[in-house]
Amino acid sequence: MREVLQLCAAALFAGLLPMSAQAQSAPQEGVKLFQENCVSCHTIGGGRLVGPDLLGVAERRSDEWLTRFIADPERMRKDDPIAMANVKIYGAPMPQLGLTEPQVAAIIAFFKTAEAAPDSLPRQYVSTLLASLAAIVAFTLIGLVAGSKKADGGVV
Repeated sequence: MREVLQLCAAALFAGLLPMSAQAQSAPQEGVKLFQENCVSCHTIGGGRLVGPDLLGVAERRSDEWLTRFIADPERMRKDDPIAMANVKIYGAPMPQLGLTEPQVAAIIAFFKTAEAAPDSLPRQYVSTLLASLAAIVAFTLIGLVAGSKKADGGVV
């Protein structure tokens, strides 16, 4: 009897471990899927593109609505007032992406953790950028001066 309980516990643990790992990696998988399928039309905090900015979409729409819309936007446009309004507002309907249920869930998990992209370059990098640009200009000028002397008949 003890052996049976140990086997059951091992099977239970083995079954839960992948679920736990999958739950933790869902937002990361969602980032990848978003970049592969969505960035040509949507931003997260970067403003409107072809489609709406999706910053905060997980607060504005339920998981059920997002799941149905991402999985089958064509069907949603037939009877959902929000989906129909989006086509009128943005002019282009969202295409069928052919995503699986776990992929759709991963994208929604990403939406729940996504923050706005920074509007500009962080301040700590501005001085490095300016120094790099100054160095590029200086080396370019040195190269032009040295190159013009050789082109004018100087010793090669």
